Parts: sequence; C-alpha cells; structure tokens
Amino acid sequence: MYSEQMKRIVTLLGCLVTGFYAASFFLVWILAIIGFIFSEDIRTNIQDMLRSLSAEGLVGFLLITQLTIVPLIVGWLSYFFFKKYKSLK
Repeated sequence: MYSEQMKRIVTLLGCLVTGFYAASFFLVWILAIIGFIFSEDIRTNIQDMLRSLSAEGLVGFLLITQLTIVPLIVGWLSYFFFKKYKSLK
C-alpha cells in the first residue's frame, strides 16, 4: 500500500518536473518565433548566436542539441510518466 502510493507520487512528480522543463523551452522558442515576425534584430541576433555556436565545434553542437532536441525528448518522457501515473490508479 505504501509502496503503491510512493510510486504514484514519484511518477506524478516526474511528470510535472519534466513537463515544466519541456514547456519552458517550448515557450522560449515560441517567443523567439514571435520575435522573428516583429523584429529583424532578434532574427539576426539568434542567427549570429547559432552561427557562432556551430563554429565552436563539439561544445556548440551540444548546446544546440540542449536547446532543440532535449525538450522534445523530455516532453515525450513527461507524456510517458503521465500515462504510467494514470495506469497506477
């Protein structure tokens, strides 16, 4: 009984933490896209940032991966935790 409740609580906590992590990155990208529409300065700043990161080699690649691929993986992980939480009820 105690073990099942702990599984539910930890699963829900994992769902919330990973969900908020992914949502924060998605919000940043949505705001950047909106900024692209209204300001050319934002567009050139982000293009310059990505260009300099790609020139940095491995560290730049890892940072670009952290900003793009990882939120998608974490969003999928949050969905998995939510499905697991619903199945524990």
